[in-house]
Amino acid sequence: MTMVSTTTASPRRRRQAKLMLSPEEVAQKLGVGRSTIDRRMRAGEIPSRRIGARWLIPASWVHEFVNVQQNLQKEIVKTA
Repeated sequence: MTMVSTTTASPRRRRQAKLMLSPEEVAQKLGVGRSTIDRRMRAGEIPSRRIGARWLIPASWVHEFVNVQQNLQKEIVKTA
């Protein structure tokens, strides 16, 4: 008899993209330190919401930020 943990996320849940990310996750994705994310959140440069004791950042903002940075890099390469 095989026991299955009830704490393991279902395959469907694991495939779903997260809507909100922790500051630690954002720092890791952007390759910067947590203090940089905290500073930019306090300055209002990164949208964030406090939910309970946790601060969360919309994943859509992270994706858009990365896309804008990539497009800027492409433009720099074109003009060089």
